[in-house]
Amino acid sequence: MKNISTHKYGLWISALLLGVSVLPGFGAVGDYTNLHSFIGGANDGDWPMAGPIESGGRLYGMTQLGGASNFGVIYAMDLDGANYTHLHSFSGADGKYPLGALTISGANLYGLVPRGGTNDSGVLFRLGANGAAFTVLHLFDAADENNGAMPWAGLLESGGIFYGTTCFGGFTNRGVVFAIQADGSGYTNLHRFVGGAGDGKYPKGDLLLEGGWLYGTASGGGASNAGVIFAMLPDGTHYTNLYEFTGASSDGQNPAGRLAALDGYLYGLAAEGGRHSAGIAFALATNGGALQILWPFAGTAGEGAGPCGNLIRHDAKLYGLTRYGGGQSGGTLFSLGASFSNQLSWLTDGEPLGDPLWVGNAMYSTTLRGGVSNHGSIFRFEGNPSDGVMDVCKITWIDTGSMNTNAAGDQNWRRLYVRHTTTNGLPQAFIGHGLTPDADDATWTWTPITQYGDLGAEYEFTGTLSRASPGEYLVAAKFIQGLHVYYPPPTFNVPGDWHSPLDAVHRWSVTPLPAPSNAQARFVHTNAIDASYERDGVHWVSIFRKSGASPSFRAPVDGVTYYTGSRYADQGECVYLGSETPVHNTGLTVNTDYHYRFYTENHSFYSSGAVAWASTRSSGDDDGDTMFNEWETVYGLNPSDPSDFGLDPDADRAENWKEFVAGTDPTNGLSVFCLNQCFFDGFSILSWSSVSGKQYTIRRAANLLAGFDSNLAVHVSSTPPENTYTDRSAEASFLFYHIEVEPQ
Repeated sequence: MKNISTHKYGLWISALLLGVSVLPGFGAVGDYTNLHSFIGGANDGDWPMAGPIESGGRLYGMTQLGGASNFGVIYAMDLDGANYTHLHSFSGADGKYPLGALTISGANLYGLVPRGGTNDSGVLFRLGANGAAFTVLHLFDAADENNGAMPWAGLLESGGIFYGTTCFGGFTNRGVVFAIQADGSGYTNLHRFVGGAGDGKYPKGDLLLEGGWLYGTASGGGASNAGVIFAMLPDGTHYTNLYEFTGASSDGQNPAGRLAALDGYLYGLAAEGGRHSAGIAFALATNGGALQILWPFAGTAGEGAGPCGNLIRHDAKLYGLTRYGGGQSGGTLFSLGASFSNQLSWLTDGEPLGDPLWVGNAMYSTTLRGGVSNHGSIFRFEGNPSDGVMDVCKITWIDTGSMNTNAAGDQNWRRLYVRHTTTNGLPQAFIGHGLTPDADDATWTWTPITQYGDLGAEYEFTGTLSRASPGEYLVAAKFIQGLHVYYPPPTFNVPGDWHSPLDAVHRWSVTPLPAPSNAQARFVHTNAIDASYERDGVHWVSIFRKSGASPSFRAPVDGVTYYTGSRYADQGECVYLGSETPVHNTGLTVNTDYHYRFYTENHSFYSSGAVAWASTRSSGDDDGDTMFNEWETVYGLNPSDPSDFGLDPDADRAENWKEFVAGTDPTNGLSVFCLNQCFFDGFSILSWSSVSGKQYTIRRAANLLAGFDSNLAVHVSSTPPENTYTDRSAEASFLFYHIEVEPQ
C-alpha cells in the first residue's frame, strides 16, 4: 500500500505561498458577479441546491423549488448571464424537489430527483438540452428492496452507462449504488448499504470514476457512524471502506460532495468535525490509509463553517465553498494553496451549496439564498492569479540535544518544544523519527502534537516521541498549513519559514530488547508440554507455537499486538504472554512435534526469538540421550536435557542410561539388575528381575579368562516381574553367566 507523504502535497503549490486574506464585501481576492437572481414563481426557479454544469457555452442546472407547481425547475443560460431559459417545471408525477446537478451526454441532459414519481421515491429523467422530450427513465421505489429511494446527488456517465446513488432504499433502507443504461433499461443495484463498521449509509454525493474504480462518500456508517469514503469496481464487486470517519477533533464527520482525484489522492470535504467542529478539507490516498486534514475550518468570520460540495483544482490551488461562516455567517469561497485563503465572504444571505465549476478563469456556482429576492442566485467569480506571500512562519527550537537512549517499546519521556507564529492561524504540528534524512522515507513515523499554549505572538507546542523498534533515529518536527509542509531548522533559536527543508540533527538511540534465555520445551504427557524460559526481570515474554516436523516462523511485527489463543499464519499460535514459567500446554495431539519461539515483549515491540521444541511421543527421545521421554518424566529427569544421560543420582554405579536399559529405578540405589543361579543334577535354572519392553541375550562361560563364547539364547522377551531360563546343557560344576538387556 502506498504511504501518504504529506510533503508531496506541497509540490505543485510550492511557488504559491498564501496567507489568510479577508477583505470587506465581496471582493476579497478576485471579482464577483451575480449572473442571475432567482425570484420563484411559475417562470423561474427558487432555492438552487446544486451548481450548474457547462456545455457549449451554456450553463444548465436545477432549483429545488419554483416553477408552475413549485416543485422545482430545470434552467439554462449563457456564461455571461444572458438568455436565461426555463426548460422544464416539475409537476410531481415527473419528480419534485431536485437536489443534485445535471449530467449531459450528447444532446441530452440527465438527472435525478429525490421525490415525486409514481412511488414518491424519486425519478431518473432525460431531457433534451433544448428543453424538449422530457422522459422519466426510471421510477425509484422505497418499498422495493431491489430498488433505491430518494437520490440526492447527480449521475456519472461512462461508456453509455450511468452510475448514481440513492440516500435511502435497498433492503436496509440505507441507500444504494446503482447502474442503468442510457435508455433506462438494465437498472442494477451494485451495492446496498447496511451501515456499521465496514460499510456506509445515506450517500449524498456524486460518484467519481478514477483508474477503473468508483469512489464516493456516505454521510453515515462506519464504526463511529460518522461517514465513510468507499471504493468499488463498476460491476459492484470489491466494495471497501477506504476510510471511516470518527467525528473526533482530529478527524471529520458527514462527508458529502464529489471527491476530486489528483496524483493518486482523493480530495474532499466533511461538513462537521475537525479541531473546531466546523468541518474539514481532507486528502486520502486512493488505496486508503491515513487521512490528511488539509484544513480544519474554524467557523470564524475569516474562515467559514460547514464546507459543502466538492473541491476543484484551478491555478495550482484547490477551491471550495462553506455554507456558513464568514463575515455575516453567509458562507465563504475559499482556496487552499500553500495556506488557507478566504477568497470571498458573503456579508448577507448567501449560503453557497453548489459544486464549484471552473470554465476558463471563471468559477460558477449557486447560493441557496441571496439575490435580489433572497431566493438564491447564480454567480461568477474570477480569481486573482497574483496572490502572493502575505506572511512567513517563524519557527524556533526551544530545546536541543540528545533525546536519550531507551529500549525498544519504551516511551521516551523527553519533551521537544517548537514555536510557531500565530499570524496565519493554528497549524498542524507533528513530531517524527526516522532512519534517513528523507521525510518521505517509509522509516519515518509522525505523531501529532496536540499539546500547545497560546503565547500571544506564538504558539508553543510540546511533543513526545512514540515507541519505536531498535535503531539510530533522526528526530524532527514539521508543520502543515493548508497544503504546504515545512520543517524547523536544526539550529537552536533560529527561525525558519515555509521554505525550510527537513534537516534533523537530534538523535534518538533505541536499543534491542534482550531475548529470553534458557528457553526449553519438555514432554510432560502424551497431550502436554511445558515451555520454560528465563526473562530479563522487567518485561513479559510472548510464546508462539507451531506443530509439524520443521515449520517456518516469522518474527512478530513491532507495533502489532498478538492475542493469546489466536493463530497467526506467519507467527503461529500465540500461546502465552506474561512472566510466569513454566507455561503448561495441554490438550495437545498425541505423537506430534511442537516447535516454540520465545520473544521478550514490551508494549507490542519484540526481541529476537529463542527456539525450543518437544514432542508428545511417550517413546520418543526428544533430547537424543537414548532414554524415552515418558521414562525420564516418571523419574524426574528432563526429557529435553541430554546432560542427564551419564548421571547416577542413586549412587548405585549405574548411570541413568544404564538404568533405563535395565528397567531399574534411577532414584533408588536398591533397585538393581539382579541375576540368581541354581543347579539341579546337571542343569541350571537362571532367574532375574525384568520389566516390560525389554529383551535379553544369555551367554555362558566356564572360564572368565576365556570369555563368553556361546549364546545360550538370543532376544528372549521379558515376562515381568521376573524371567527364568533353564540351561540343560550345563556340565561343568562351576559356570559363569552373562545377561545383556536391550529395548524390545
